[in-house]
Amino acid sequence: MPFTASPPEGLLGSFFTERVDPDQLLYDLQIFQRLLAGDSVNNHITKHLRVDGQPVILAYTARSRRNQNGEVIGTYGTAIDVTGMVAQLSGQAQRDALSEEAVSTNLNSANAHPWERRQLERQLELLKQANSRLHASANIDELTGCLRRNAFIEQFEKLRLKTQATEPISLIMIDIDNFKLINDNYGHARGDEALKRVGAALSAQLGDQAFAARFGGDEFVIAIPSQLPDETISWLSAIQDGLRSQAKRASDFPEGILMSAGILYCASGVKVIFEDVIQELDKLLYEAKAKGRNCFVSKEISE
Repeated sequence: MPFTASPPEGLLGSFFTERVDPDQLLYDLQIFQRLLAGDSVNNHITKHLRVDGQPVILAYTARSRRNQNGEVIGTYGTAIDVTGMVAQLSGQAQRDALSEEAVSTNLNSANAHPWERRQLERQLELLKQANSRLHASANIDELTGCLRRNAFIEQFEKLRLKTQATEPISLIMIDIDNFKLINDNYGHARGDEALKRVGAALSAQLGDQAFAARFGGDEFVIAIPSQLPDETISWLSAIQDGLRSQAKRASDFPEGILMSAGILYCASGVKVIFEDVIQELDKLLYEAKAKGRNCFVSKEISE
């Protein structure tokens, strides 16, 4: 088995979690639980570690193994090393769609033999999954589920060009209060949990057009089109109340997860430049912190 850098007998008695990349482990365990429940998996893309520590990206198909009574007693499957393919995609991000298009063109060719079609269908599926995973990795913050900074900027520019002349935009910058103390007093795992909860709370309350990003550390930025200033304050207050109630129920954050925010309301027709907006939000957030934290400071731009 070349992609394991170990002969088959060297893998006997080992569990698959020993070979899974730590960042991939939770997701792969969920897939494994599906198999044990009787489900099947087709062309699942995952990252494993060879015995020499080198990462390898695999696409595997697996089935549940059952006994005569129909009970699941194990799993079996096959894996394909797609490390080279994904590496090429990573270096040619702008050509991902073209790669899929090229495979689709060959697949639809009248001259394709049945065995070629099967190979092309599998290759196309792998390309789509690899592209999807690469896109998510590049644009989504794994810890919070929010956008990354660059993805937010791209979304913001699209929103600005589409709605700037006709619709207002509310922009919010959030910072978790005393986040360093959470890490120092309870550990970084608890700090990560606070970030996850804020990200989940924001995502749960976003509408179809709104979007949020983790800008770094414990700082989040949100863009909400077509929302009045009072509505934005109410929206943010509801999130704050929800975080406080959740912490109280779980009894894991004695003082709750508190946050300060700067809110900038840009009326319709106002020319919005991203760099200027971020600087203004920074100032508003600083004012909120200076007021004693756990509060919001807002400003309206109408011309």
